[in-house]
This record gives sequence, C-alpha cells and structure tokens, in this order.
Amino acid sequence: MSFIEQLDRENKEHLARIDAIRDADAADVAASTPGEMIRRLRLALRQELEAAEIAALWLPTTAPIDIKLALARMCGDEARHYEIILGRLQALGDDVSGVDPFAGGRSPFYAYLAGLDDAVERVAAACFTREAIGHIRNEQFIAWAEQSQDVETARIYRELIQPDEWAHVVCGRALLERH
Repeated sequence: MSFIEQLDRENKEHLARIDAIRDADAADVAASTPGEMIRRLRLALRQELEAAEIAALWLPTTAPIDIKLALARMCGDEARHYEIILGRLQALGDDVSGVDPFAGGRSPFYAYLAGLDDAVERVAAACFTREAIGHIRNEQFIAWAEQSQDVETARIYRELIQPDEWAHVVCGRALLERH
C-alpha cells in the first residue's frame, strides 16, 4: 500500500503540472483553426493506437488472469477510441484513407513501456499512470475544443472516451492493491 500511495502522490504532482497547462492551452483560441483540430486529432490517433498495441503486446506474457483481462479490455477500449477519432476526422472533412499514425515512429514512452516485463510494473506504468496522464490531457483537449467552438469533438471526448480512460485508472489502482 505504501508503494501505491507514493505512486499516487507522485502522479498527482505530475498531473497538477500538466493540468496547469490547460488554462494556457484553452486560452490559445487563436490556434483553433480546423487544421489545428485535425492535427491534434491525428496525434490522438497515435496515442490511442500505441495504448492498444502496448496492451496487446503484454497479453501473452502477463500471467495473472485479472491483469490479462484488464489489458484485453484496455486494448479493445483504445481500439474503439481510435475508430471514434477516425470517424470524427472524417466528419471534419479529413481524408483519412492514407493515415499512418506511426509515420513519425512510436513515442519514446512506447519503447519504455514495451520493455517492461513485470505485471505489476506494467499496471503501474500503463493502466494507472499513463491513463491518468491521458485523462488530464483529454480534459485539456476538451476545454480547448469547447473554446474553439467544436462542441461535437468535446462531446465525443467527454461522453465516449473519458469514461473509459478513468475506468482504466480505477482498474489499475485496484489491480495494484491486489498484486
């Protein structure tokens, strides 16, 4: 429990720093062009696909069944988020036929996560920490989308993506407590 409490404290400190960016970003409505929304949504595709791939990568080598099932759920949720965002890009008029979220490569964090081989480390890093960071960043994005008058993108994130992201955090904490 002391590990979980320490990790939770450190996460909250880090998340508070990330959250402080929200006001500056939301206020930057000058950058809220249709092209900027498309650019940000395309970046989100990479994040969702990386999260799905990491969860899928770990499935065969994760022994505890409850963690394996949480990773399977996460993989499916992240894949669904990818499809939702792809649909939003199409609705905004973006030609997604040739979209390759990994054209610029995978993130350094992906490489770090891919190297983890302990089930508890995986839960702490991805389910608990990465998803909490994603939740805060999505809140920032929702605020920016609302300031940009893109209420549909904000609604999609608030109603379809955020509940899953928070569920991953809650599940991650429960798994850490159990293991």
